[in-house]
Amino acid sequence: MIMQDKFYNIDKLELNEIHEILRESKKHSFEWRVDKLDCSEDISRKKVDMSFEDAMKKANDKSIYSFIHRYNTMMIGNSYYDSEEVDIFGKPREYLEVGYRTMDKIDYFLWIYVTIDKKGYFLNKYDLKLL
Repeated sequence: MIMQDKFYNIDKLELNEIHEILRESKKHSFEWRVDKLDCSEDISRKKVDMSFEDAMKKANDKSIYSFIHRYNTMMIGNSYYDSEEVDIFGKPREYLEVGYRTMDKIDYFLWIYVTIDKKGYFLNKYDLKLL
């Protein structure tokens, strides 16, 4: 059975609570990164070297925030299959993806990947519900 990603209502929180989730997610992350999208240069996102604190300065009330339970499935031809423990990029079969996209002339994306064992902690602490 193919599991579908689950999206949670992080946008119902106050901005300071969202920032707290981002900071806590970073503490529990197995990976994080920042991408930049400047359509005046290119139509694809590019990974940028930016400190977490600088990335947090870009997050504001216009940003789009996400808290997603990812199920790592892969497609071969026309068929999906569940990966075993990790995918070809080394990500676990299930994980949390937490982050944002700024909505400015130049967009920044913060991607924070957290092990699934922290899901209950975040859902309970911030009363997150499925969308």
